[in-house]
Amino acid sequence: MKIKIKNTINNRVINNYLINAVVIATTLFMTNISYANNEQVSVSLGQLKKNASQLSHVNLLAKTQNKSLQNSSANFAVERSQFINNKLKNRQAKKNITITNNTHSGTVNSTTSSQSSTHDEYPFSIFNAQSSLLTDDDLDGYYQGFSVTFDADYLRYDDFDTTTVYAEMYLSKDGGPWLHYYTTEDFTIHGDDNDDNFEVVTTLVDGYTSDSYNVLIDLYEVGYADIVATYSSDESNALYALPLESANYDIYQPEIIVVETYSEGGSFAWLLLLPALVLAYRRKNAV
Repeated sequence: MKIKIKNTINNRVINNYLINAVVIATTLFMTNISYANNEQVSVSLGQLKKNASQLSHVNLLAKTQNKSLQNSSANFAVERSQFINNKLKNRQAKKNITITNNTHSGTVNSTTSSQSSTHDEYPFSIFNAQSSLLTDDDLDGYYQGFSVTFDADYLRYDDFDTTTVYAEMYLSKDGGPWLHYYTTEDFTIHGDDNDDNFEVVTTLVDGYTSDSYNVLIDLYEVGYADIVATYSSDESNALYALPLESANYDIYQPEIIVVETYSEGGSFAWLLLLPALVLAYRRKNAV
């Protein structure tokens, strides 16, 4: 005779599982409402590396995660060529507004032409870059949180080797099109100093399937339209094949622990039936 008893022994685990399921479902529902018309969504924050500490690094990641459901803080991915064209159109529109305003006021903007010039005389470069993988809730080896740090240089080598720059950053899924995910704030670089490294911490929110992603960085000098330096996975393995996925794929699902107890015949099996036999005997005598 064989008797099988199957028991779930931890109600607290089940309750936690149900609570997590409700939270996850609510988050995904809100995400789908917020980003129904946009496939790739991310949130990033940046800081000069010299100003960073371990605490500020953790806080930066937490802030990106807290802002992940706010449309005002999110970046909706745009293909690189389209993004650059949009930048040029916006710049031209602002220039036209400035010219119109100056015409009406009787003044001339003498800086308009100089700010459209190229940078052949004084080269810029991105010396190197590093990446870190930060958040993997479901422990599948694909991360929703990551950081990129890069060192931009202004190779002028004179008394005026300091300038202000910013960067546009892109992700490419397994060699696919470059999709914009962040515009850094303006920051100052000085010659080839290594204390002006800039760090960007990112949380991918929605639409990034589990895969290998490459990173590209376009550097701009503030006030100028042209790209002064580009650095990507072609130059550094640190920006190549990062295992990433967005938060809607990175969901931890705790397992329900089930304990199965088996009894194989013998006196122990009869002991398991004894309470039922006693109860039946008492009911019969009561009748």
